[in-house]
Amino acid sequence: MIFKRLRMSAKHFIFILICFFVLPQITVAADVLIAPPLLDLELQARDVVTKDITIKNQAPNKIYVYATVNEIAVDDSGDIKEFISPVMDVRESAITSWIEISRGRIELEPGEERTIPLTVRVHPYAVQGEYHAFIGLVSEFNRPLAEAKAMAGDADGVILKVNLADKSSDSLRIVSFLIDRSV
Repeated sequence: MIFKRLRMSAKHFIFILICFFVLPQITVAADVLIAPPLLDLELQARDVVTKDITIKNQAPNKIYVYATVNEIAVDDSGDIKEFISPVMDVRESAITSWIEISRGRIELEPGEERTIPLTVRVHPYAVQGEYHAFIGLVSEFNRPLAEAKAMAGDADGVILKVNLADKSSDSLRIVSFLIDRSV
């Protein structure tokens, strides 16, 4: 009955469906431009490094961006295999506990660009090896939605690779020296 009143044809109906369901999905994917996409750091235990991440709103309206930090597993080609659930009791090998970034809501007006500092404080007793984290910068209405989107792999962000090399060196020191007199 509504269709008779509006005299809507099938073409108009399909056009309205596309406008409401398809176009918003296309624009959501390109709301935020993030640079750099990869941070590759060579660090040692106790190092503190701060890098800048730039985000830019490319949407025609105001957006809210939330930062999420997740440990990831990477395959040989550098692609993300899986997100690793957080472990809070082993800080020596949990890269997520070394990362400091603003977790508050970031409001961006259309065309606005903002620089966010990312600090990595390596644990003093960190185990040597290669660590990977994904810093998601997700445009959503609230934090729980942003975290769910990042864990699903639908978020833009920065991949952080930290390589902790073993810089320890062995040394030997003579404490005392005695000569046997009956040579």
